[in-house]
Amino acid sequence: MNISYNNHFKSLSKSISDEDLLEIEKKYGFTFPQDIRDHYLTYNGGEPEMYVFIDEGYKYIIQRFIPIKHRKTMDSEILEDILDMLRTADKILPDWLIPFADDPGGNLYCFSLNKDEEGVIYFWEHDYDFGEDPEEHVGYLAPSLKSFIEAMAEDK
Repeated sequence: MNISYNNHFKSLSKSISDEDLLEIEKKYGFTFPQDIRDHYLTYNGGEPEMYVFIDEGYKYIIQRFIPIKHRKTMDSEILEDILDMLRTADKILPDWLIPFADDPGGNLYCFSLNKDEEGVIYFWEHDYDFGEDPEEHVGYLAPSLKSFIEAMAEDK
């Protein structure tokens, strides 16, 4: 299924299949919400041309969408790298969040796995002191991936 937005993506990674998504789901024990699944099957990674999301006067910069597979360069990360580091090794990303994009500072844009808000978009700020609850650094952004992407604007 091809989906489109009022925002275009450039520098995409090679396309993926539904089997690639199923492999990630099985390994990490979650299911992609349908709209996120459709997004990844159309756009694997990439950079949005309009990359600024504004919420209550605060500008969020979206550097790139994280690809499922197919690194753009040897040192670029794919979703598996990030999940292995933040959920498996360091255990600092709340289990109900799955990252799909990042900002220039390494903070993550995530979608929710919670049953009552599946696919809701959150921002997770990775800079906090040891011992602090990572949940305190999660902020709501948008009700869906489509509304998040379509609310982005050019940087002015």
